[in-house]
Amino acid sequence: MRDLKNSRAALCAAVFLTAVASPSLAQTVDSDAPIRLVPLEEIAAPEETAPPPDLDDAPLLLDVEDLAAPGETPEDDGARVEVGALGEINADDVGLLSQQSGGFPDSLWLGTRRDMVMLLLPRLPVEARSPAMRSAALKLLLSPGKAPRGDAAERGELLRLRAEILARMGEYDVAIALLKAAPSGDFEEQRARYDNDRMFLRLDFDGACEQARARIDLSADTYWQRALIFCQSKDQEIEAANLGLDLLRESGYAPDAGFVTLIHAMNGYGEAALDSLPNPTPMLVSMLRVLGVQTPLNALDVANPALLRLIAGAADSDIELRLLAAEQAEAVGALAPRAR
Repeated sequence: MRDLKNSRAALCAAVFLTAVASPSLAQTVDSDAPIRLVPLEEIAAPEETAPPPDLDDAPLLLDVEDLAAPGETPEDDGARVEVGALGEINADDVGLLSQQSGGFPDSLWLGTRRDMVMLLLPRLPVEARSPAMRSAALKLLLSPGKAPRGDAAERGELLRLRAEILARMGEYDVAIALLKAAPSGDFEEQRARYDNDRMFLRLDFDGACEQARARIDLSADTYWQRALIFCQSKDQEIEAANLGLDLLRESGYAPDAGFVTLIHAMNGYGEAALDSLPNPTPMLVSMLRVLGVQTPLNALDVANPALLRLIAGAADSDIELRLLAAEQAEAVGALAPRAR
């Protein structure tokens, strides 16, 4: 009986101690913290380690065998770099259409005589209304390659000829770009003429006349004399235009009959009656536009695509002539068809 009472007393004491100790235990024991299995005094403090040495103050030790004498490398196989001057690029070699872009190989003139090339290139059928033939001609004229063998009459003569044929095809922008691609040679005069023709095609008379007045003192080419006479007539400088026409005749140059007829008409000396225009140029066709005169029909036979576009756009011309010019321009891809 006494043992039972003692057991009850011990149980009550245990419950009481647990109730009293629980708040303090809850504050000091973290249920998620690791449980320590050894007494605190048995856990030795970590030994202090010496700080790492200051590398900035430490001397850098190198093996003598790792060093080479100044100007030498540890492994010298005796190779030497030789420096030489590059040869001057021949202007006749340049082009705008590489083989990777669809042009001919660089060896296209290999084994060909220069005199034969200079003789045959001007005979290209640039007036042909065939897109395939036109594309082949452009590919030939724009491909770079070693110039044909033989002595040249002048520096860059083949490049000049290629640009001239491009201009005859109405590709004035491309002709100018080809001449600009040459690293050497004086092609300023030729580029200026093509640029002026380009302005005539756009009916930009202010720009064309400004350049003509600037070039007249720099060049003896009769092109600029004719351009200046046209500009003087357009600006009603009749006496100056007549004097220029007389000087042109006295210089030994016989101006085209169509040019003289149109100048006289612009100066008020007659009508611009042209039944034929076998050699149409941007200057002549633009003069017809100033006078409001229709382009003769035979001009379409040899007119390049750029001139055909200009003729087709003349609102004061016969509709049949304009349609015919537009059809020929479209046949060679120079006039985009209207969307349906």
